[in-house]
Amino acid sequence: MKNMTKLAALFLALTMAQTAVVPAGYADDYATKVQKEQKEKQEKEKKDKERAEKERKEKKRNTSPKPVPAPTPTPTPAPVPKPTPAPTPAPAPAPAPTPAPTPAPTPAPTPAPAPTPAPTQTWALYNQYCAGCHGTAKQGRSASAIQSAISANIGGMGFLSSTLTSAQISALAAGQ
Repeated sequence: MKNMTKLAALFLALTMAQTAVVPAGYADDYATKVQKEQKEKQEKEKKDKERAEKERKEKKRNTSPKPVPAPTPTPTPAPVPKPTPAPTPAPAPAPAPTPAPTPAPTPAPTPAPAPTPAPTQTWALYNQYCAGCHGTAKQGRSASAIQSAISANIGGMGFLSSTLTSAQISALAAGQ
C-alpha cells in the first residue's frame, strides 16, 4: 500500500505540474498579446494626433487672410502726333488756246479717329462690389467673363450670384 500511495502521490504531482505549466504558456501568450494591443493603441493615438494637428494647420492656413496683390498701374498712352497736311502742288498754268479741264479736288486725308478713352474708374457698382478685392485690375472685363467667374465661385465671388442681376453685371462690363 505504501507503493500505491507513492504512485498516487506521483500521479497527483504530475497532474498538478501539467496544469500549472499549460496556463503559464497561455499567460505568456496573453502578456504578449496585451503588449501588442497597447503598442497598436499608442500608434493609433499618435496617428490620430498627427492627423488632427495636420487638419488644424490646414484649417489655420485656409482661414488666414491672403495678401491682396498691389494693383498694377495702367500705362498711359503716348500722345499721338497730329499728322501734318501734305503740301498741295500749285496748279500749272494752262495753255491759252485750249482750255484744260479743271482737276477734281483731291480730298484731304481724314485724321484717324482718336482712341476711345478707358472707362473711368469710379463705377458705383464696381466700387461697391469688386474694388475691395480687385482694385482696378479687373475693370473692363466682358459680362460673360464676370458671370462665369461668379458662377464658378472663383475667388469666393459666388455670393454675388444672389446680389447682382444680369443687368448690373452688364453695366459693370460696360463701365457704367
